[in-house]
Amino acid sequence: MAWIGTVRPVRAVTIFNYNEENEMYFSKKTKQRIIDDYLNETGRNRFIPEEFINWLQHKPDHEMYDAFFGMDDSEAAHKWRVHQATLMVTGMRINQTVNVEPAKSTTLEVKVSREYPAYISPVAGRKDGGGFDAMNPEDEEHQAELRRQAGVG
Repeated sequence: MAWIGTVRPVRAVTIFNYNEENEMYFSKKTKQRIIDDYLNETGRNRFIPEEFINWLQHKPDHEMYDAFFGMDDSEAAHKWRVHQATLMVTGMRINQTVNVEPAKSTTLEVKVSREYPAYISPVAGRKDGGGFDAMNPEDEEHQAELRRQAGVG
């Protein structure tokens, strides 16, 4: 078995999950519920982060409030810079190519699993403020948007 490895930068994705000071953890299920509640309460069908923050700032009793507003701006700015540095290093990926020659009598079974983002931000709407739409893997327009953003025709 031989392999060739390369390291390349990948655009990092921010995933809010943990606030060390307050030890707040939000599971994917909880984050989805919070987003769904926000969309239902506001009557929107698109998640726009800035609008969510503007909505949340007036809800000090909301479970997510302290995660965004539980510190002064100086501390928040420092944590953001540390987070950006973390994204810089976690955005690196290793690609490994492995050449394997199966035995002549070997039968291979291949299973394909696909993972999609839960929300996509269509490029066409970004000039008007953008936002995130719930991803539907069965929707050809959503598939085309993913291919467009990936640079795959």
